[in-house]
Amino acid sequence: MILFLEDWKKHPKARIHYETRNPDFLRLAALLKRMGVKNHAFFLALHNPLIADLDPWDPNLTDAQKAMIIKEAKENFWYFIREVARIPPAAGSTPFKFKPNRANIATFWLFFNHITSLLIQPRQTGKSLTYQLLYTWLLTLGVSKTTSSILTKDDKLRDDISLKIRSLVEYLPPYMNPVTKKDVKNSEKITCKLLENVIKLYVGRNDPKAADNVGRGITTPIVDIDEFAYIPNIQITLPVMLAATTAAREQAESKGLPYGTIFTTTPGKLNTKEGRFAYGIYKSALRWSEKLYDVKNREELVKIVKTNSRGIESEENKSNAKVEVVLLEFNHRQLGFTDEWLKERLAVSLSSGEQAESDFFNKWVGGGNDSPIPKDIAEVIRKSLVRDPRIEISDRGYILRWYKTEQEVKNILRKGYLVIGLDTSDAVGKDDIALVIRDSITGGVVAAGNYNETNLISFSDFITDLLIRYDNIILVPERRSSATTMIDYIIRILHAKGINPLKKIFNWIFSEPNKYKNKKEFSDLFAGVMPSLDRLDTLKKYFGFGTSGSGKTSRNVLYGHVFNNSIKYTGDKVRDNLLINELLGLQVKNGRIDHSSDSHDDMVIAWLLGYWFISNPETKRYYGLDDSNTLKEINDTELISKNINIDPQELRRQHMLRDRLLELVDELKKEKDIYKAIIILKRIKMIERKIDKRVITSFNLESMLSEIKLVNKLKKQNMISI
Repeated sequence: MILFLEDWKKHPKARIHYETRNPDFLRLAALLKRMGVKNHAFFLALHNPLIADLDPWDPNLTDAQKAMIIKEAKENFWYFIREVARIPPAAGSTPFKFKPNRANIATFWLFFNHITSLLIQPRQTGKSLTYQLLYTWLLTLGVSKTTSSILTKDDKLRDDISLKIRSLVEYLPPYMNPVTKKDVKNSEKITCKLLENVIKLYVGRNDPKAADNVGRGITTPIVDIDEFAYIPNIQITLPVMLAATTAAREQAESKGLPYGTIFTTTPGKLNTKEGRFAYGIYKSALRWSEKLYDVKNREELVKIVKTNSRGIESEENKSNAKVEVVLLEFNHRQLGFTDEWLKERLAVSLSSGEQAESDFFNKWVGGGNDSPIPKDIAEVIRKSLVRDPRIEISDRGYILRWYKTEQEVKNILRKGYLVIGLDTSDAVGKDDIALVIRDSITGGVVAAGNYNETNLISFSDFITDLLIRYDNIILVPERRSSATTMIDYIIRILHAKGINPLKKIFNWIFSEPNKYKNKKEFSDLFAGVMPSLDRLDTLKKYFGFGTSGSGKTSRNVLYGHVFNNSIKYTGDKVRDNLLINELLGLQVKNGRIDHSSDSHDDMVIAWLLGYWFISNPETKRYYGLDDSNTLKEINDTELISKNINIDPQELRRQHMLRDRLLELVDELKKEKDIYKAIIILKRIKMIERKIDKRVITSFNLESMLSEIKLVNKLKKQNMISI
């Protein structure tokens, strides 16, 4: 079957089926082509050109023609869904053709590449039909002597799934349907005895022991888990199921047969165990991009997925096996449905509140009230999501999700600079290496990536390429774990390229010039001298943000004023799905902000490191960066949440007024002369009148002045009024 561009060479007679009787496939191919996908026509493949004009449903087909059609449908799944399959009508007797979209084609493509997928899309947009149609092909045409499994949340849904698959089978052309009256067709099993194929259907169990038994009983190479986030005790069932299916998958692989797992679900509720478990997998998955269609082959695809996703460990972390997951998440617009369609569905379904958010807006709901982010600001952060970032896959297989075009990045660099925040790990399949690139002008996220299982030297080369690619860019790595080795390596490569590492990697020497500039051993560095490699070895302790238990590099600092200001002034430009999920999943534990026990904050730390550097008051000029436009175009997330529109320039002016006011208050605290104090007070009152209380909200001038003894003395003498 054709999946990649190079596969066309393996099928020399194959061609694009322009004569298809299902024009929706042509329209989808055109859409992918406009999106820049080179491999945009694989699902239009026709292996045998002799049947290009034949209609599989023509009652006048000859036996020879039927034989060619059956052969094509058996070996070419794309032909089956495009020309053969018919979808039973909800009303009436006329079936309709299958309609491809970005979600279902991607799900099929990943399945035939043996990559586990998690499909999330609004209700009534065909999510379940995707795997039901696949199972219909597997049962009647695609394989023989194969058992497939479906696990779902309850008996009612299991009955419905069984009925729909049986209906799809009945709507096949009679000459292509091998299922007879002798076959089993009930809610627990569907058979095709002629081909020795079976579909088994299971439901989740409320009893933990029974849930474990369900998982151990699923030993088939092909599994669909429907409404994954709502299956009781799925956190027990799934890990043992992954271990139980290993042997069957290995056997299927050795015979060149289909195998794989598909998760389909509506977003779950975060106040349930199964919802939190599913959400953890959701956050660990690699976000789908049509850019993956253009990788060379399956080997390259697997490498990219392993590198860029955390995956699921099997059997309660007892096994070294890890299943990587690709997340396919689409809203109604991405699937070709209009806003009017959505409004109608909401009205008909009578959905509202959290139920509507889950069913139709792909939101995970029902979380606790211990988030450090207020709900109105959290909603602004959610709305900043960019669903289709520009995907860039490096030569080494690292994915960068870009939220600005190449031209927009160039425009940023003309006025400001980029900052790479990097939270490091050992990249051995546990914690991610997380990367967030911000722009200095708005503080917004420009690009992001997360990498899980990789060679650290190869990853260091990837980072070095970015540092060389852009002139005005700085790396701010958290100095822990593997970061020391990475920084060492990057320093050496930059030096070999004739680039001063001090100007490209955050270091305390250039970031605290008042502390180091006047010291003899550092003075030449501030003059721009390129240090030798031997000298860089003595300076390497100054590179990176070494997270400590206390002090200026503590997590409390990052999760203190840095976190609060980053949320307040750049919360409307978070953009990245994984970063948004990590931010909204944070909790307050024992008075401090942290991630939950089943979650991570790698992306958040990378995001905070970038803001910490950009907002640091010390000069950036020794890095060669122009700081004049830093955070010049920020917005106030609190104001946005209240629908208050303030021009960024006015917002900046308001904050400058506040800062000047604070400076004058500090002067007043030190002043001993009452007449000079009165002059300072007049300046303070003059600036206070210019402050917009809608913008500067957390500022109590009266309280600050009341703590100054001289002010209280002047007030008692009626020399001033406050």
